[in-house]
Amino acid sequence: GTYKHFIGTTACAQCPDANSHSLSGAVRVEDCTCNAGFGKPDDAADACEACPAGTYKDEAGNVPCFPCQEHSDSAPGSASVD
Repeated sequence: GTYKHFIGTTACAQCPDANSHSLSGAVRVEDCTCNAGFGKPDDAADACEACPAGTYKDEAGNVPCFPCQEHSDSAPGSASVD
């Protein structure tokens, strides 16, 4: 993903993490969010991390991964419960 915080013909800047994206019209680095299957374990984390085994995150956002329901499991980086 990219963002652009300056008006004009300057190029857009890349989101700082390869596992993140931004919506069209993003103007701040804070507009870059973790992809599904990647989360931020805490507010201080700078990088999006793959969800550990046994967790998942099914949508984009800068939140931690969710634990799988009882009797279900997931592989690392899961965007859904298998």
